[in-house]
Amino acid sequence: MLERKDFDQSGKSQINSSYHHTSIFDLDYTLCTVNTSFRFGIFLVYEKFLPLYKMPYLMGCYFCHKIGLMSMSTLHQQACQHLFQGKSIEILAKHVDVFLDSQLDEMLSDEMICRFDDAKSQGHYTVLLSSSPDFIVGEIARRMGFHAWAGTEYSLISDQNIGDVGQLMEGENKAQYVRCLMKEMDLTKDKITAYTDSSLDIPFLEAVGNPVAVNPDKKLRKLSEERNWTII
Repeated sequence: MLERKDFDQSGKSQINSSYHHTSIFDLDYTLCTVNTSFRFGIFLVYEKFLPLYKMPYLMGCYFCHKIGLMSMSTLHQQACQHLFQGKSIEILAKHVDVFLDSQLDEMLSDEMICRFDDAKSQGHYTVLLSSSPDFIVGEIARRMGFHAWAGTEYSLISDQNIGDVGQLMEGENKAQYVRCLMKEMDLTKDKITAYTDSSLDIPFLEAVGNPVAVNPDKKLRKLSEERNWTII
């Protein structure tokens, strides 16, 4: 099973039969109105933790990805190499704290916060899944009160410095996460709702009974209309 991280202080799984429904949220352009990794990169340049000259190249990579000339996997490899590789995970975590202190509220989508609050008030098990770096995703999940989360993982080299991209959390990996969660919680597909904006996450949406496309890209919008999926 893909690793699940939760916030039970005893260290035990919070999953039990009391949860009758699960709501799973993507992060970038879904729960947040921006790409959090990109915003964090700009923040690191502003804080002089990264040199300014790296940003034009990364902006170019991001543009190539958006127009379909670069895969998500390659984009993450490039971002890791130019932003995080060789950096201390402990120091990056401190920068994440400052970054979220100043920018999290303005990045969040009002509509999706309402959806998240509704899910919590109805007793749903809430999960945040994102291809953004796990050290960003985890801190956002902790601050917002998600039950569990998973993001793109990075290998560590000596002295706890970041090495390379490990497991990318997108598409089929999200779908596998859902299937494992369903089995562990003994839930059927109709008891799981998923929110995302990207056609890269179609396998993720197909794995649940209540798929919701959030400001979807062209491909996802077309498919959502064909399949009568909810669009917001």
